[in-house]
Amino acid sequence: MSMKSVLLAGLAAGALTAAVGAAGAEPANARRVRIDIDAKAAPQALNELGRAMGLAVVIRENSPITASTRPVKGEMTAREALGRMLSGTGYAYRFVNEGTVSIFSPAAEAAPVALEETVELPPLAVSGQGETATGPVNGFVATRSATASKTDAALIETPQSISVIPRDQMDAQGATTVGEALRYTAGVVAGTAGLQSRRFDPVFLRGFGGFSADASYASYQDGLRWNFPSRTAVQIDSFLLERVEVFRGPSSVLYGRAQPGGFVNLVTKRPTDTPVNEVFARVGNHAYLESGFDVGGKVDAEGALTYRMIAAGRLAETQIDYQKDQRILLAPSFTWRPDDRTSLTVQAVYQHDPHTSDAGFVSPRGTILGVPGHGKLSNSFFQGDKNWNRFDRTQAWIGAQFEHEFNDNLTFRSNARYGKLKDTFRSVDFSALGSDNATLSRFSTISKHDVDNFGVDNQLEGKFDTGPLRHTVLVGLDYQWMDGPWDYGFAAAPSIDIWNPDNDQSFLKPSPFVHFENSIEQVGVYAQDQIAFDRWRLWLSGRHDWSKISSSRSLIATGATLSSQEAEDKAFTGRAGLVYLFDNGLAPYVSYSTSFEPSLNNVVGKSTFDPTTGEQWEAGFKYQPPGYNAFITVAAFDIKKQNVATSYTDPLTGDIDVRVDGEIRSRGFEIEGKASLAEGLDLTANYTYIDMRVTKGEDGIQGKRPVAVPQHTGAIWVDYAFQPSSALLGLKLGGGIRYVGTAFGTATNLWGEPGYELTPSKVPSFTLVDAAVTYDFGKRDPRFDGFSVTVNAKNLFDKSYIAACNGFSSCTFGEGRTVLATARYRW
Repeated sequence: MSMKSVLLAGLAAGALTAAVGAAGAEPANARRVRIDIDAKAAPQALNELGRAMGLAVVIRENSPITASTRPVKGEMTAREALGRMLSGTGYAYRFVNEGTVSIFSPAAEAAPVALEETVELPPLAVSGQGETATGPVNGFVATRSATASKTDAALIETPQSISVIPRDQMDAQGATTVGEALRYTAGVVAGTAGLQSRRFDPVFLRGFGGFSADASYASYQDGLRWNFPSRTAVQIDSFLLERVEVFRGPSSVLYGRAQPGGFVNLVTKRPTDTPVNEVFARVGNHAYLESGFDVGGKVDAEGALTYRMIAAGRLAETQIDYQKDQRILLAPSFTWRPDDRTSLTVQAVYQHDPHTSDAGFVSPRGTILGVPGHGKLSNSFFQGDKNWNRFDRTQAWIGAQFEHEFNDNLTFRSNARYGKLKDTFRSVDFSALGSDNATLSRFSTISKHDVDNFGVDNQLEGKFDTGPLRHTVLVGLDYQWMDGPWDYGFAAAPSIDIWNPDNDQSFLKPSPFVHFENSIEQVGVYAQDQIAFDRWRLWLSGRHDWSKISSSRSLIATGATLSSQEAEDKAFTGRAGLVYLFDNGLAPYVSYSTSFEPSLNNVVGKSTFDPTTGEQWEAGFKYQPPGYNAFITVAAFDIKKQNVATSYTDPLTGDIDVRVDGEIRSRGFEIEGKASLAEGLDLTANYTYIDMRVTKGEDGIQGKRPVAVPQHTGAIWVDYAFQPSSALLGLKLGGGIRYVGTAFGTATNLWGEPGYELTPSKVPSFTLVDAAVTYDFGKRDPRFDGFSVTVNAKNLFDKSYIAACNGFSSCTFGEGRTVLATARYRW
């Protein structure tokens, strides 16, 4: 079957499968929900109740509400919870509609109003979106997350920086990869590998990751880490995701081996009681064609069994000559709830990428640096061979999440996943550009991976009081394992003239001749106590890990061993954090956390390195204005990473030096704000400053800035949907600006290129503009309810720029203009 047939079949199947989940949703004000809200300031308690119940809470008072509410605990409806909470406060409530409740003072009313009166009230503030830590978010503003705590924790009570990119934001910005979803997030630089970023989703987090030996990828999924050997990585399709969460700073205390910059956790869509029905089709430049569906809901009337089916297919060319981007995705899942306290969710995913795009590696000469007699290379330049270069990958996994509540205060959870990653990677690669500024020497490679992954995380969460202290205690045992054998081979390849490339030449194709064995095994035990005392929140966490990593190389033909290393390490990591919650929504905090990551790098005379370690101090404040759907975070941080293997190539002699006890420091601050307002306005904005230096290393790099880390980054995105009073009802306009500051392209901060040996290796800054236009046809005509068309333009003005240079005399072009039109139908 051709891929076009698969795409068309996918659309038809989506329409048929959707009929299974046509049952209606229960009104928000009638559902019985388990509530556990302590006595506290009324605005804060009402916000929490709104989030738990899925209600919008409208506060009609012109002056601040200073009363404190009564505690509310147990399973109840919204009416029962509100009645208990507001008892004795002098305030009352009435439902405006099924999903909106108004809070008011009866004494201030001019005339009594019936409790169930349904009238349009002019809201002063709106909050509460029925959000859970892993569920959907209405708009751009999330208020809860499980990533930093493994519990359902409020972001404002979390003493470390977290950003959440909800599904609504991804759709508004037309994000087709996780890297694109991260473009408007503080502390993150994505897309540094150019078009290859569409293959692996590499990221820098507070300056760590990217091109380094311990590169960071968006490879945590539902709280479990994907492990894989070098020259490959997983990539999770963004259509599969409910939200993308960025945890900044060390995370070992809950997740084991990790970088100090943080990680990206991908939260997948899950079955829900509320029917989900969506079909989309997308077309764009570079012959882009994509379609898919996402359907689900109740299988039985009681909702004991719910399901979800997600599928998508893509065919596309890319801006790089001869490179394609293709994918097939199938993801069925179901949830079984035999009773109110027990649930089991099982998800299976198959993702096959017959082709993914290459980066288009280029020299700084001919792009950043001037070349006499020539212009600059086009961003469609391809360094490889059109018949040989290809990346073919298959990912498949099955996961299960089990939860059982023994009672209101004791819960057991288990999260497990087994995954398989297989790929074949063939390339003709950039080697070096000659002194004539035209002749590019190349070499050909082939690698084949066959990786098995398994991870399981068992947790027991308990809630109890000791005097005035309220505890949420989590203890856990997790295990992760990877077996990643792979084969590799290389050979010479003919050179090309970069100004007149011949990408179709005869050469001897390489075959694998070296076999690698890579394995990772880690066991960790951890404990965490989230302590609440009045307005104070104290987090204390500790963990101990036992890790074993092994690697070997052997000749395929003879089986002779070339090298073999094994490292067994153990480490204790911890975190302590303190937050104070003011009544006005302001929450200053401070935290200290540590990390460790075993390494198998080796040099002559030393078989293995000690694990890298990290520590961070972070302080700042979070602001969640009562009654408004907005969230602001300001954070300052100081991170040190020790036992780093630092290396550099001397720009004059070409000698390579390595230091095994290096240290890198990253310090700076971030500002991020998000808001979704009732008047149809959604926005997100951020700014990050990072001062990152090698504080201990060889003389050539000590005091220098690491490769590809800009000091300044910032972005702003604004969406506006015209309201019913406007003649443009149904139209929504969006736009954004992204700025990435100057970075360095080599470890020495000098180019070392012929004629430019001592020239600072600065990669120029760039500013990109994105735009979006959406028309919702159902706003004007109820017959078209749920049907919309969106046009997204990324890099609207088609700016040609270098995304980053990797420290090895090669750089990558960033993506040029991409225009996508998406027709979507939801019902």
